[in-house]
Amino acid sequence: MSFIPEVKMDFIPSDNEDDIDIDTGEDNPNFVYDEFDESKDKTQEEIEEDKVTMVVEDDVPTAKSKRDGMNVNEIFNMPNDTFVNDPNIKLTKKGKPRKQRPPMTEAHKEKLKDARVKAMASRKAKAQERKEVKSLDIEEKELLKKQRVKRVQKLKEEVDDETPIKPFVKEQTFTKKDLEDAQLNAIMNYEKIRKSRKEQKKVDQEKNKEEEHVRNQLRRAVAPPQQEYNPFGGCY
Repeated sequence: MSFIPEVKMDFIPSDNEDDIDIDTGEDNPNFVYDEFDESKDKTQEEIEEDKVTMVVEDDVPTAKSKRDGMNVNEIFNMPNDTFVNDPNIKLTKKGKPRKQRPPMTEAHKEKLKDARVKAMASRKAKAQERKEVKSLDIEEKELLKKQRVKRVQKLKEEVDDETPIKPFVKEQTFTKKDLEDAQLNAIMNYEKIRKSRKEQKKVDQEKNKEEEHVRNQLRRAVAPPQQEYNPFGGCY
């Protein structure tokens, strides 16, 4: 009977029975808790370490910057306020006042006047030269245009007078068989011509022979041949 749980009769009810949920038995059904204080949760050793860290941080000196006590005017060599604030004084890129030029002499003024006169004459001459060159360019363009018109007109006349082009006829090509047939036909034609000539020659020879025989007969009939005198003819 050891598996039967032991029942204790010393149950002490809680004083806050109103906060316990009867259905679930949760003693804090609204989940309301006190705020957490980290300092209360630290041990004595952690508190001592925090005190030592605070003391060390207070004793470490802060580093000084090189810019402390720096004079900007000494570094960049800034001009005095009297030059900067004076609008009549012109400054250079470095902030220094420009040097005053000395007044020009009469000889210097005459030289500048002569230089201006020469420059004006040179500009007028160059302008006149540019004008002439421009007119020549315009005239050249007009002449080239007329020449082109004449060339096109001449080409048009040549095209109109040209005889019609004959259609291209492809040349007939001969094979080896065609060449052999042509040679054979040429030989056979020559043999025919040769035989016909031979027969004609034979006929002509027979005709000439007959004509010669007839002429001989006529010649003998008209003038019989005289026998030569032979003193010994009667002996036989």
